[in-house]
Amino acid sequence: MFICSKGMGDFSTGLGVLAGPDEMTRKVQNKLIQHFGATALPKYGADGYYGTETKEWLQKYQSEKGIPSTGDIDEATLQKMGLAADIQLPDSGVLKANVKFYKSTPFIITMSILILGGTLFELKRRRII
Repeated sequence: MFICSKGMGDFSTGLGVLAGPDEMTRKVQNKLIQHFGATALPKYGADGYYGTETKEWLQKYQSEKGIPSTGDIDEATLQKMGLAADIQLPDSGVLKANVKFYKSTPFIITMSILILGGTLFELKRRRII
């Protein structure tokens, strides 16, 4: 579990809070596209969201540059990208910004069940059904 700049998320489950795009993340994504060319970030591009696509391309970049390939936006990565002066990292030393994705189907099904279940419970409680 990690705390995002605008929410919370957990990459192990793929669930996260949808937040607006982050300019710092967009700068890193643009650097990845400059470095790797048009093949980098093919699905979402430099959208400002830190998700699995950004993490995977960051890991490739870090591996290529001899940085521990965590997929995190950290000080060493920003130094190699030439962005250390442009981006202020939080006290943790790692920027894990907003998350764009959900594992859609399980998330939607789970939320639907919870909403429907709560509605049915309330209807029974009020003796409507």
